[in-house]
Amino acid sequence: MTGSAACSACWQNSVTLATAQIDASSCRCDFGYTGPNGGWCTACALNMYKAATGSAACTACPVNSVTSATAQTAIGSCRCKVGYTGPDGGTCTACAVSTYKDASGSAACIACPVNSATSTTAQTALSQCVCNSGHTGVNGGTCNACEAGSYKGTTGSQPCTLCAENTYSTTVAAVSADCTACPVNSISGAGSGSIVQCYCIAGYNQTTTHDSCVECLPGYYDN
Repeated sequence: MTGSAACSACWQNSVTLATAQIDASSCRCDFGYTGPNGGWCTACALNMYKAATGSAACTACPVNSVTSATAQTAIGSCRCKVGYTGPDGGTCTACAVSTYKDASGSAACIACPVNSATSTTAQTALSQCVCNSGHTGVNGGTCNACEAGSYKGTTGSQPCTLCAENTYSTTVAAVSADCTACPVNSISGAGSGSIVQCYCIAGYNQTTTHDSCVECLPGYYDN
């Protein structure tokens, strides 16, 4: 219409592309917003963006990426979610087994502590790094090797299992019950880590190599 009336403002979050516009339909939703020309403009939801004005729909971020707020205006606002890594706005790749990532963005995945691993890819927390077989400790913390005389066949924070009485094992970080019976006529406590810890029973004497127990000779005794 002609006359002296003031120009009308476009709806919030919409703009015109030139001066001297004569119709509300010239008001187009701004970057980061979507809706009909001349109508109400709604912010693009989380994990979406819109890099142009107009009524086009917002675009979803690439797979496994997220935005930190609504009304995002560029694909670069899409950042790899936790457990994934890659350039902002680009392809996000799952963190490999034995690594994790606890923040969104382009940072590299972090390796688990020594002697620990994750069970799958795309892990999101240090606590998902569990001790390997043959090692024990707090998930996400220091994992220590099972001492000689013990073993552990599973992953996780469980303690190592001691070799049974009258057996021993010299293997450190054993993943199975690699426990050897003490020589005949000798005994040991649970968790013995050397044949030296197999002690001859009364009436028998240990050889210098500790690999057997021999009867005491006539005129001698051992209690």
